[in-house]
Amino acid sequence: MCFVFINSWATEGRDKPGLHDDYSDSIVLNVASKCNNTIVVLHNAGVRLVDTFYNNPNVTGIIYAHLPGQDAGRALTSLVYGDVSFSGKMPYTVAKNESDYGRLLAPDQPVGVEYLFPQSNFTEGVLVDCEKLSSCPGRY
Repeated sequence: MCFVFINSWATEGRDKPGLHDDYSDSIVLNVASKCNNTIVVLHNAGVRLVDTFYNNPNVTGIIYAHLPGQDAGRALTSLVYGDVSFSGKMPYTVAKNESDYGRLLAPDQPVGVEYLFPQSNFTEGVLVDCEKLSSCPGRY
């Protein structure tokens, strides 16, 4: 079993430059080309697409570990050996492709008097992660 740990750049006050990281993706693909049981661990702060390697037959697991802190190794060991369950809930959708996010990747831009105080118009109400009502759980 081979583990590949990658991360995704993030900071407060500025959006991420994109949902991909070509450098990290190439590391994953390189390891997967040499190891038929590759597990990718992402230490990320938000959405990060994995479409360049999730279908790779040698990538047998992808773990979104987020920012786990000092017990990252102990937690990962407990998960991999089955001592605890992968039962965490994601606070956002992890899409297969960038296009699956639709308008969410084109937020309202501040203009006029709101330039220094950006506003967002949440016309979708509480369905902030649904492009079509028919695709939302509990909606018909």
